Parts: sequence; C-alpha cells; structure tokens
Amino acid sequence: MFARTRITRSWKHHRWKNINELYSTLSQFPHAYIPYVIARNIDIDYFAKSGQLEVARSLFDEMPTRTVVTWNTMISGYAKWGSYTEALNLVSSMHCSSTKLNETTFSTVLSLCSHSQSLTSGRQIHCLLLKFGAERFDLVGSGLLYFYASCFNIHDARCVFDGLHESNPLVWSLMVVGCVKCNLMDDALDVFMKMPSRDVVSWTTLISGYSKSAEGCEKALQLFKMMRENDDVRPNEFTLDCVLRACGTLRILREGKCVHGLVFKFGFEFDESIGGALIDMYCNCEAVDDGKRAYDALTFPCLNASNSLIGGYILLGRIEDAELVFNGMLERNPVSYNLMIKGYATIGRVDDSKKLFATMPKKL
Repeated sequence: MFARTRITRSWKHHRWKNINELYSTLSQFPHAYIPYVIARNIDIDYFAKSGQLEVARSLFDEMPTRTVVTWNTMISGYAKWGSYTEALNLVSSMHCSSTKLNETTFSTVLSLCSHSQSLTSGRQIHCLLLKFGAERFDLVGSGLLYFYASCFNIHDARCVFDGLHESNPLVWSLMVVGCVKCNLMDDALDVFMKMPSRDVVSWTTLISGYSKSAEGCEKALQLFKMMRENDDVRPNEFTLDCVLRACGTLRILREGKCVHGLVFKFGFEFDESIGGALIDMYCNCEAVDDGKRAYDALTFPCLNASNSLIGGYILLGRIEDAELVFNGMLERNPVSYNLMIKGYATIGRVDDSKKLFATMPKKL
C-alpha cells in the first residue's frame, strides 16, 4: 500500500525515475510479483488512455515479465490514438513471445485493421486467429466480419458469416451493413429477410442504403411502412432522417408531412439532423414556407439546414428571403456563397453576384 501511494504521488509530479525505482524494487521480491504486474498494468493503461504513449511504452518495455493483459493494454492504447503501425508491430512481437493471444487481442487488432482498411494485415490476423481457434468467440467472429466488410471484400465477409453462429443478431446486422456498404442492395435485402429477428439498427441500415439513390427511395419507403407495421420496432432519429430524405427525393409532400408528424410523436423535433432533413424535404417539394417553420423551430440551425433553406428560396426565385437567411447565418461555407452567387446571377443581378464573389473569404 505504501509503495502504491508513492507511485501515485510520483504520477502527479511526473517523477518517472521514482516510479521506475519503485517497480524495480518490487520486482525483486517473489511475493510482490502479482501486485507489481497488476500495478504496472494499471499505470500503462492510465498513460496510454491519456495519450502519453511514450511513457506507457517505457513502462511496458522495462517490465521483466508481461502478461496478456499487459500486451493488450499497450496495443489498445496505440489503437485508441491511431498509432496503427505501432499496434500491429506489437501484436507481431506478442506472437513471437511466449504470451498467447486471446479474444481481446484479436478483437482489438481487427477493429484497428477495419479503421485503417489494411486488408493484408487483417488477413494475417485471420490466419493467426484460426491457428489459436479464436474464431469461435462471437466478439472475434463479428470483428472479422466487420473487417472484411470495411475493406469492401464482401466475398470473404460472406464466408465468415456462413461459419458463424446463426442465432447471433449482431452477426446478421453486420452482414446487412457489409452488403449495404458495398452497394449490394439485393444481397442486403436477402440477408435481411432471412434474419431470425430484426431490430431498429438492421431496419435503418437497409432503409438508409436504399434512400441513397433515387431508384431506391421508393423501396426505402416500402420498408419503412413494413417497419411501422412491426409493433416491436420503434424508428429512431436516423430512421426518420433517411425516410424524410427519400420523401424529398421523390417529392412526396403528403408522405413527408406524415413522417413530420412522427418526428413530433417520438420527440425528435429539436434534433438538428432531423431539422435539416425536414427543410430539405419541404424545399424539394416546393413547400418552402413549411421548411421555414421547421427552420425557425431549431434552436441553433446548422449550416446544412441554412443552406437547404437558401436553396429552396432560390429555387422559387425568392432571393430576398434567401438574403435574410444568408445574412443571419453565424457562419458560412462555400456552399452558402455559391448558392447566393448563383441565385443573383439567375435573376439577372449580375453586379450583386460579382460583388459577393469578390467579398467571399479565400479560406472557409
């Protein structure tokens, strides 16, 4: 307890030398071995999570013996701060040591490979986890599936999926996500329809995938109707956002207003993303005054919401209303300026268009 107190004090005053001296002393006594390793693991975790990776690595390197927790803690620290190369190198060193990689190691490094989209490294990890029999763990299997989907390798993702436990809902959802990510909507729908149970995430994933193209928007609305008929699933803000954008693309005002009612019913009327989707929908349907009411309901309208309303006004030739929104914006981006410049030019106010272009900041 005394040693632990001294270590904590040394932390606060950045006395790394004192910490190392204490650990060196502790490691010389067999009865103190386990507390020493646990304490050192806690310290590595502390420094790694706080972004002090060099200090964490120094403590790691000075340990005479490391447990699997020690290795995983350091690897997770590198992964958290985007030091992917260092993390992968450490996994390689861990494999060469006498320490056996476990499911935490594999799930961490697979997540890392997914974010970096490193197909070669991920495949090496796949071979390694097969060697250790780690594919039987749900966390590892789902991580492997997500990795291949993130790398747009849907064939290998499907092979992994076929070998995993059929009752795991996460695995099914990840397979749908993978197909949508690769724009294989027919395959995504096929997997979705075979799911033993569907939650809001799987519904929203499929609806989102279809709503991204004009050709798929009608299918997105059909799926949303099916979802609403399922009393066990309640749409979230992401679901409603996708459906509103589909209504706007198809210019179905009546359907859009029905979804607007659901926004109020489920308490999402103050959500900035939903607000932007509502404005987009109304402006695309040329109901810009309804869009303005949705805009006024937002506490802090985001850039996209303001730009959508400006675009809606310009589409109808209401340049003065567009000016009011533009002048009231706390910040603007290139889209804001381009909309107004184009709007002025469209109605023949060429001088105003040139003037605004000249005053447009070079860096936005």
